[in-house]
Amino acid sequence: MLRRNIGLGNEGGRGTLVFLCSGVLEGFGRKEATINYLYEHKKTRILEHMNTLKLILRLLMAAFMIYGGVNHFLNPAFYEPFMPDFFPKDLANYASGAVEIILGIGLLIPKYRKMAAWGLIGLMIIFLPLHIWDLFKETPAIGSKTAAWIRILVQFLFIAWIWWVGKEDKT
Repeated sequence: MLRRNIGLGNEGGRGTLVFLCSGVLEGFGRKEATINYLYEHKKTRILEHMNTLKLILRLLMAAFMIYGGVNHFLNPAFYEPFMPDFFPKDLANYASGAVEIILGIGLLIPKYRKMAAWGLIGLMIIFLPLHIWDLFKETPAIGSKTAAWIRILVQFLFIAWIWWVGKEDKT
């Protein structure tokens, strides 16, 4: 008679898949086999790939933010049509550019990564009403109503992206 039990254990704080075979087969006694190594090896490889992907996306987002922030200083006229008339346009433009640069750099520094990510998410949420405002203009600053809708959807994509790359890497 052969009885098999498959279960999840927790050894040393790490998940372990243990396969236990026990039974009596003509004097063989109880046998135990573990596939812990295979499970841990596969789990480690998947985490390595996810962390590599997260690093690449973090670098890309930081580059977007830093480039966008620098562009606020190099080409302020580009951003002017996106802002409502009641805004202090120069102040809002340069302040948002400086914040984008600082938070983009913060994404690259592990000690400040989570704080920078939350700051960028806040900035994206602050920018969202401006994008919605632009959508309802007769002629959106971005060019067309379709482009304005796409930009709003991309804003939500950026928020999710920033949230994910701001989280700690799994080990």
